[in-house]
Amino acid sequence: APFKDYPELQALGVEIENIDLANNAAVTEALKGKSFTHVFDNWAKDVATVETVAALAKDQWNVKSYCYVSSAGMYQGNVPQPMTEDCDTKETGQRKVEEFLRVQALPFTAFRPQYIYGPKTNKRDYVDWFFHRITRDRICPLPGDGSQMASVSHVED
Repeated sequence: APFKDYPELQALGVEIENIDLANNAAVTEALKGKSFTHVFDNWAKDVATVETVAALAKDQWNVKSYCYVSSAGMYQGNVPQPMTEDCDTKETGQRKVEEFLRVQALPFTAFRPQYIYGPKTNKRDYVDWFFHRITRDRICPLPGDGSQMASVSHVED
């Protein structure tokens, strides 16, 4: 898991806070006196875990950009391929976070990755399995008739 690499980040000068993001008082206290120009949020799964940081980003830090890593898993199973932003979605926690950020008047971008690969990713097995087969010219079984598309993003993208 990438969390084991926190000491490496700390050695580079990154300060890591272990905070319950749903605890508004703890978040406010941990971030008191700090200011940021950009927020990269790859944790929030519901409004309770985004509202305090979003309020600080908007009201105190005046951030240039709030980037939220959402999930492609929010799309309905029957959407046409390839998926587009206007396809039907489920009411997931990530979708509610996106909707919350939209009404905050924050400059934000939501990313909906499906499969992320590369160094320090935490779900390597399922993507690596396909890449190992493809690069060795081995059969790569796909569900259904094989026409389902997938979005594969490298961690640096």
